[in-house]
Amino acid sequence: MINKTLLTKHPGGRPRRIKTREQYVLLLQQYQNSSAKEMAEMYGVSYGTMCRWLREAREIYATA
Repeated sequence: MINKTLLTKHPGGRPRRIKTREQYVLLLQQYQNSSAKEMAEMYGVSYGTMCRWLREAREIYATA
């Protein structure tokens, strides 16, 4: 008999740092006064990561 836990798929990947809609809205508010490069330095992430977060924030905000 096979253990059922072995049949479940591991979600994989690293957990997201930004998880809630409120966090994305906060990013957009900060983006009004700061550049993506400045925000990346504030959050301690790369410029590419910040651009991705801002894109995701715009997508979420557009569907709200």
